[in-house]
Amino acid sequence: MLLACWHNYVVVRLLEVKKVPLADIAIRAKLPYAIREKAKEGLRNKLTVDIRYTLTVLANRHYKRAEKFIKSAITKSFPI
Repeated sequence: MLLACWHNYVVVRLLEVKKVPLADIAIRAKLPYAIREKAKEGLRNKLTVDIRYTLTVLANRHYKRAEKFIKSAITKSFPI
């Protein structure tokens, strides 16, 4: 499920020109923590700093796992 979300991130990322913070990517991927905390994309204030930091860490972990998965795959392309 999360790998499929990263595929969506890659497609969205190719269509966008601006950089998107990993916390917002985690929110778009609808990670369970983002849903549980009711995180909103682009909302940054004193109350959301910890949540966004955690989402950034989680998104980075999932991204690294997806990279390993792609590198170990025979076709070297992400499954759709």
